[in-house]
Amino acid sequence: MSTNTLILVGLSALLLFWAVGAHNRLVRLSNAVAAEHGPIDAHLRLRHLVLEQLAQMCQPLGVAAPITASVRAMQMALEALRARPSSVRELARLIDAHDRIDRELVALWSSQALQQAGASDPGFRQAALAWLDLQSRLAQLIGPHQDSVRAFNDAVAEFPAVLVARLAGLKPLPALDALERGQASDAARAFASIRTSGR
Repeated sequence: MSTNTLILVGLSALLLFWAVGAHNRLVRLSNAVAAEHGPIDAHLRLRHLVLEQLAQMCQPLGVAAPITASVRAMQMALEALRARPSSVRELARLIDAHDRIDRELVALWSSQALQQAGASDPGFRQAALAWLDLQSRLAQLIGPHQDSVRAFNDAVAEFPAVLVARLAGLKPLPALDALERGQASDAARAFASIRTSGR
């Protein structure tokens, strides 16, 4: 075997070991993201229950259709992400569902029908307060997940690991801090400040 052949074999083996090592590192970081999803998923389930209850309470008011549809979309997003917690597509789907919920909640809590109902039924105010409590606690859970996402995204962007990521179909993951943003919390605080009659 010639010297050139030996060099080529050696370089090929070195490249193979490097590629396997880089891929294993990316997979390990992706698994770390998935591991951090569990507490967030449990918390989002609680938040979803509040939304379902709110939608049911709004049925007699004739304003439940939009929020009911959004709640269904959120449920589907949660189930899909539960099966694939480090999927770019499913993370983005959850963020989209959150944005939709946020818009619907702003419209709902600002609606005249709910304002009037909230003035006489403290249950609506309790739902708003429950939402606010869950939203405030979400940030604490998202922090570790964000750290894992950041570590994965940094690794995916590094050269030459970026080449392995492309070959393996691994892409940067979206940040879940979007779940903390939106105007629904402000609308919920304004709604919760309504005093119920006779109380």
